[in-house]
Amino acid sequence: MIAFGLDEIEKMGALGCVLTGNPLYYQRFGFSLAPRNVPVEESAAFFQLKLLSAEGADGLFSFHPAFYEGNAPSV
Repeated sequence: MIAFGLDEIEKMGALGCVLTGNPLYYQRFGFSLAPRNVPVEESAAFFQLKLLSAEGADGLFSFHPAFYEGNAPSV
């Protein structure tokens, strides 16, 4: 399913794909840790990138705010 998803987004012209997950699992799909690109909300130990058609990646990435809804600490 992961390989299919990566193929689909590549056909759509995506430059790459980012995720947060177990590096040992996702490295088999070509993902690698991306500590230079990790958003402040994520852990550099789990934030990964797979480039599809880009030569390199500069700057920070972020996920859609919907991924964080309901996860805010209560005050």
